[in-house]
Amino acid sequence: MGRPHLKQLALLGGGGFFDAFDIYLSGSVLAAMLATKFSTVGQNALLLSATSFGLLAGTLVAGYLGDRFGRRSTYLYSLALYSVATLLTAIAPSHGLITVLRVATGLGLGAVLITGYGTWNEFVPSRRRASWAGVLAMIVNLALPASAIAGLLVIPSLGWRAMFVVCGVPAALIWVLQVKFLDESPRWLESRGRHEEAYRIARKYNPDLPERPPADFAPPPVASARPGFRALFRKPLGRITAACVLIAVCNQIAFYTFQSWVPTYLVGQGLSVEKSLSLTVIMQLGAVPGCLIGGVVGDRLGRKWINAVLFVLMGLVGIWYGYSHSTTQLVISGIVWVFLASFAISVQIASYIPELFPTELRMQGSALANACARGAVIVTPFLVSSTFAGAGVQGVFLGVLGVCLIGAIAVVVLAPETRRRSLEDIAQSAAGQVAETEAELERKLS
Repeated sequence: MGRPHLKQLALLGGGGFFDAFDIYLSGSVLAAMLATKFSTVGQNALLLSATSFGLLAGTLVAGYLGDRFGRRSTYLYSLALYSVATLLTAIAPSHGLITVLRVATGLGLGAVLITGYGTWNEFVPSRRRASWAGVLAMIVNLALPASAIAGLLVIPSLGWRAMFVVCGVPAALIWVLQVKFLDESPRWLESRGRHEEAYRIARKYNPDLPERPPADFAPPPVASARPGFRALFRKPLGRITAACVLIAVCNQIAFYTFQSWVPTYLVGQGLSVEKSLSLTVIMQLGAVPGCLIGGVVGDRLGRKWINAVLFVLMGLVGIWYGYSHSTTQLVISGIVWVFLASFAISVQIASYIPELFPTELRMQGSALANACARGAVIVTPFLVSSTFAGAGVQGVFLGVLGVCLIGAIAVVVLAPETRRRSLEDIAQSAAGQVAETEAELERKLS
C-alpha cells in the first residue's frame, strides 16, 4: 500500500462519504419536515421509497455500465448526477417535486457506493482486503455522525433545505478532482484485453514491477464471449448470487429501518427535534470503530462465520433498543447497534459481496444483490409505518430480528470463506467446487 493507493482511497472515499451523507440525512430531514408540518408520516414514507426506487434503478444501471464501460467512467457519471439533483432539491418548492428529484438523486446514489466498493477491492492486496475495505467503509460511514451533527447545527438555524446544499457542493468539488486523478481498475482493463494500459496502471501501484513486462510475459487470454448477466443465475454462480442477495437484503432492511426511523421515533416519544437529533448524534459514534474493527476481524478470523454472528447480534441488540424505556438505555443500545451495523457493512457490503464475483461480473453481481436490497427498502417504510402504528417500536424490532436470522442462515448455508484469497482464486474455486460436486453426484448415481 503506497501513496497511489491512498490517493485512490481518498477519491473513492470522498465521493462515497457525501453519497452516504445524503442517504443518512433522511432521518434528520424527515423529522424536521414532520415537525414543521411540511410533510406527514405517510409523505415521509413516500419520500423514502422514492429515494429507494432511484437507488434501485441506479444500482442496476451502474452494474451494467461498470462491467461494460469501466469503473472510472461509471463513478464519474453517477457522482455528477447525484450532485446536480441534490442541489436542485434544496430549492424545490413542493413536496411532489422533491419526490421526483429524490428519484433522480437515487439514480446517482445507487451507483456511487456499488462502484466505489467494487473498484477498491480490485486495488488492494488480498491478505488485507477486508481491512482496507473497512477503511473505505469507515470513511463512507463517517457520514453517519457527520450528517447527524450537521442536522443538529444546520436545521435549527437554516432549515432542512440547507442540508442538501451542505452535501451537494462538496460532492461536486470531489467530482472535479476525480476527473483528473481517478484511475481505472487494471483488473477491468485486463479483462477487456487492454493489457498495456493495465500494466502501466498496475506498475503505478506496485513500483517494484519492471518498467515494461518481461519478454516472456504472456498476458491472460481474453474470452471471445464474455459472460452476460444471465450467468449470475446459472452454475457455478447461482449459489453465490443467492447468498449475496439474501445478505444484502437482510443487511439493508435492518440498517435502514433503524437509521431512517430513529429520529422520528424519538420525536413521537415527546422529545423535541433538537433533543432527538442530539441523541441521534451520540448513537452514531459507534459507526467509526465498527467499520475499522470489522475489516480487521474479517481478515483475521474470516468473513463467513463473522457475518453470521453479526446478523444474530444485530437482531438481539435491536430487541434491546425496542424495549428500552429510559434515555440512557436508548442511547447505549443505539450506540451498540450502530457499531454492529457498521461492522456488518464493512465486512458484508464493502468487502464480502464484491469479492465473491469474477471481474467480468463483479459490478453486475454486486449491483443485483444491492438492487434487491433497495427493492426491499422501498417496501420497508410502509411496513414499518403500519407496524409501528399497530405494535409499537417493539414490533418493528421483532421484525428486524427475524430478518437478521434469515441473513445468518443464508451465510452459513450458501456462502464460502474468502479470507486471504485472491479475487481470481475465489472465482476459480467457486467453479471448481461446483464441478467437483456434480462429478461426485454422477458417481453416486452410477
